[in-house]
Amino acid sequence: MSSKKVYELPVSSQQPVDAVGWIARGDEYYEREEFSRAIEDYSEAIRLEPGNAGYYNKRGLTYGETGYYNRAIADFTEAIRLDPDKAEYYINRSDMYKHKGYFDSRVIADVSEAIRLDPGNARYRAIRGDLYHGLKNDDLAIADFTEAIRLDPGNARYYDRRGSAYLSKEDDDRADADFREAKAIELRLKKDED
Repeated sequence: MSSKKVYELPVSSQQPVDAVGWIARGDEYYEREEFSRAIEDYSEAIRLEPGNAGYYNKRGLTYGETGYYNRAIADFTEAIRLDPDKAEYYINRSDMYKHKGYFDSRVIADVSEAIRLDPGNARYRAIRGDLYHGLKNDDLAIADFTEAIRLDPGNARYYDRRGSAYLSKEDDDRADADFREAKAIELRLKKDED
């Protein structure tokens, strides 16, 4: 007898009657990692409500999961056209560009626009810092990691990443200080969990 778990899909047991129903069922398929079925349902929702940016975003994420990066980029681009003030759409598109191996101005532009739209988001700063670091522009990387740390001082990864950028600049003292701070934060978090 197979030990494979069988999932119940209450929404998928009925034929959706509107875009919201198609999205709900698509979300269930997505959660089950039945991506081709999720794409079909998201596509039907888009057919019914082509002006809903969120639907394109969902389908774009699903295309990304299946490795169809060009289709994902097209969906995120459409989501941005429909709702240009949603920072998440720019981040999602930049992720697809990175999956395709692009680490150029279009990726930086998307992340920079997300930062402009959501300037208090430390994660977006760290993402751009990683991009700059990968492009060997460590001064800009350090600036972004420093801002990420200001916004979220308890995140050890941001110190670690800034330390790596300092190390690339051969600023060993600052790198060591950041690596020590990252370790100290991790130890405090571990102690708090115990």
